[in-house]
Amino acid sequence: MNRITRRRALQLAGLGAVGGIAGCLDSLGVGGQPGEDGAGIVESKVHPLGSTLSHPTGDASSDQRGGAILIDSADRLEAALTARQLEDRLDEIDIDEFDFDEAVLLYAWVSGPNTCYDELTVDGLSIDGGKLQATVESVGPEEKKVCGEAVTHGHVLIEVTVDGPLPAEAEVSLIDGWGEGYTVAADVDQQITPA
Repeated sequence: MNRITRRRALQLAGLGAVGGIAGCLDSLGVGGQPGEDGAGIVESKVHPLGSTLSHPTGDASSDQRGGAILIDSADRLEAALTARQLEDRLDEIDIDEFDFDEAVLLYAWVSGPNTCYDELTVDGLSIDGGKLQATVESVGPEEKKVCGEAVTHGHVLIEVTVDGPLPAEAEVSLIDGWGEGYTVAADVDQQITPA
């Protein structure tokens, strides 16, 4: 995982980015021009998955503050959420609504310093060189409020409908609640493990 500055991460989001804030289902609309392979984003939707206090890797001592999984099937979706201790969210998702012939799902999680960092924003969705690109950030409250001291991990599922070949790889810029940025890679052949 390569560390980048917050400023650089926001630059990577691109000038044409639009964002969706976790907390409600949000359509991000058309996401950029077709890439060299002819694939372009027709529609994208954010499916918020809430937040957890337990570390998504299952290791409470882990210093990892974010991650991503690219999903191209119902089985992989179930495996991804189960591996991130989100089995209960499966009851809230209608897996049959996803058309994996025309869309991929990008699951991401990012940590924040306290319980007020329970939302994620999504920006910069595009396809570049056959890779799905996105920026996901943990955001705190706009106004001062009393927050619990526990580190909190936000989760989101991004549905991306594509006109053309579906991306089998993703490059995701993550910005945690401390303002630090990271770039992570994901692909549909990546083994899903708790770590």
